[in-house]
Amino acid sequence: MEEGIRDPLVVWRKDGQLILVDGHHRYELAKKHGLSFQIIEREFRDLDEVLIWVDRNQLGRRNLTDEQRAFIMHRLYGSVKLAPHRPTEEEKKGDNLSPFSGHHATAEAIAHMIGVSYRTVLRAHRFGKVVEALQEVSPQAAERVLRGEVRDAFVANSQTPPRLRQG
Repeated sequence: MEEGIRDPLVVWRKDGQLILVDGHHRYELAKKHGLSFQIIEREFRDLDEVLIWVDRNQLGRRNLTDEQRAFIMHRLYGSVKLAPHRPTEEEKKGDNLSPFSGHHATAEAIAHMIGVSYRTVLRAHRFGKVVEALQEVSPQAAERVLRGEVRDAFVANSQTPPRLRQG
C-alpha cells in the first residue's frame, strides 16, 4: 500500500478500446484502494498473438508450480500450432530456415522461445492434454493437480515403477 502499484498494466488498443492484457490483480487493487497506476500500450495483430504473449509472460513468473508451468507450455503449444499467421505448408516448401519447418517444428520453436528442450515442450503438451481431460470430469481434481497437490505415487514416494516381466 505504501508503494502503490509499482509495475504498469499492459493494455492492447483494439477498435478504439483499451483491453487489459496483464495486471488484472494490480488493477483490482488499484480500484479497491484508489491507487494510481501506469499503463503500457502494446500492439498485437490479433487475439491469438495476445494469448501467445500472455502465456510467454506467465512463464516468467517465479511462483508457478512445475505443473502450472507445464500447463502454460501446453497452452502456448496449442496457440502457436493453430495461429492463423503461421505459414501454411505451401508457404514453408523449400524454406528450411523457417522456425516451423521439420519434425516437431512447433515444439522446437517454443523451446527456443522459452529456453527449454523441445522434448520438455512435448511432455508438457501431453501433460496438458491429460489435465484438460481431467477438467472435463473433475475441475477440482484438475486444479489440485495444477497446484502440485496430487502427484504420481511413484514420484511422490521416490520409487521407480516395477519392471514389466517378459514372457
